[in-house]
Amino acid sequence: MIPKIGFSLQAQYDCPMAEVIALLNNAGFSAVSPLWSEDLDMAALTRCVHAKGMTVQSLHAPRKSTAPMWQPESAEAVEVLALLKKSIDTCAKFHVPILVVHSWQGLHYTFPESLPDFRHFDALVEYAGQNGICIAFENLEGTEYLCALLTRYQDHPNVGFCWDCGHDSCYPPNTDLLHRFGNQLIMTHLHDNFGVRDPAGIFNGGDDLHFIPFDGSLDWDHVLTRLRSAAPQEILNFELKTRTKSKNEADLPYLHLSLEQFIERAAERALEIAEKYDEIMNQA
Repeated sequence: MIPKIGFSLQAQYDCPMAEVIALLNNAGFSAVSPLWSEDLDMAALTRCVHAKGMTVQSLHAPRKSTAPMWQPESAEAVEVLALLKKSIDTCAKFHVPILVVHSWQGLHYTFPESLPDFRHFDALVEYAGQNGICIAFENLEGTEYLCALLTRYQDHPNVGFCWDCGHDSCYPPNTDLLHRFGNQLIMTHLHDNFGVRDPAGIFNGGDDLHFIPFDGSLDWDHVLTRLRSAAPQEILNFELKTRTKSKNEADLPYLHLSLEQFIERAAERALEIAEKYDEIMNQA
């Protein structure tokens, strides 16, 4: 069965969220995944989504770095954990099944030689389980931290993997995460970019462009073939941005598009990806 397509909502639109939801629905998207914040009007958003017969597939935890959670004695670790618990509370209140959480954020780090202290992540996973919410740990920088978490909770019913193919391309891990943890896949973030562009191979946050598929250099046949070995997805989520922080003209291909045009283009490509995914998943 061809999976439905979902759209990660960003805080960068110049019109009310109700209009954004209507545009997504008209274009063919069936689900949305908002970014959680303390001022998110989740009640209003949910009403708009349900009125269109759509679903909220996930919430994305606040993008405040989770790095302090690996330093359990720090006051900031407690602050980050409290925000994540608030995110879980919102998921539970509005029946959103998944909270996407970065396992690490930051290009510069040293993974400890000894086993890291998981106490705050244990508390997070326990709280999620108590509320019937799944935590989807997402790949970004710090592959070792993600691997440590997905290994620790590999048999936990409330923990899974959110695979971001764009991050996989521009922060290339030293292990094939999808091959290793594909059986834990519960969420996708699909988008395009040009990979690592520095001639010396140095990672750069500016390479994380979140383009519509086929507007970058990712080999989508290869991406979907890799997904074949992972747990099947009923919804393919696309995490796309109308603009980036870059001032490079090549990194800003959507400036001339209205939001409606951007969403229509995104839906057309997303549906193409969903159809290809179905074909590959059903190959003998």
